Amino acid sequence: MKIDELLIPQLKKRHDLSDSEWAIWEHRTWNIHRAVLVWSPAQTPTDYSEVSEAIRNKIQQTQKVSWWRGMGFGFIGIFPSLPKGIEACVDDIDVRENAKGTWQWSVICLGSEKAAVGAHMWMQGYLTPTYQTILSQFEADGYKVASFKKEKDKLTEFLTYALQLPEFQNESSTQPSAQTMTGR
Repeated sequence: MKIDELLIPQLKKRHDLSDSEWAIWEHRTWNIHRAVLVWSPAQTPTDYSEVSEAIRNKIQQTQKVSWWRGMGFGFIGIFPSLPKGIEACVDDIDVRENAKGTWQWSVICLGSEKAAVGAHMWMQGYLTPTYQTILSQFEADGYKVASFKKEKDKLTEFLTYALQLPEFQNESSTQPSAQTMTGR
């Protein structure tokens, strides 16, 4: 499968990387910054913690995360075999905004086994269609595919529920709108 072809519709490839194991695709405007990192190491890292560390380091080295627009990213790892502790990949997915870049999803691919596993955060966003397209293409290419969703943490779950309570609904409807406040 040509991952590059799947990323072209939404993202542009960066050509300023000197490391041939990495490819970075991104979409950046004044109010949105999204990226997909693709890593194809020649040797599988021994432990998944090395993968997690490498990704966060690559984000720090190559992306300018700005407070005013945030930065979200996905990761595609193409490995010869599974690193030890791979189940920790779900722990890396953020459940809310992260000041160092919000890790929205990961896809781990084992070409030799024709298997791909994805994990996505509970919220859908700009990169969600890219995630879904990648997994669909793997499936169309005959791979065994699994996808998991990382649920909200307890705080986000509580706040989401609380905002649906009638007390919050009534307060928000009685607040003056921005148009009323500016006189338009």
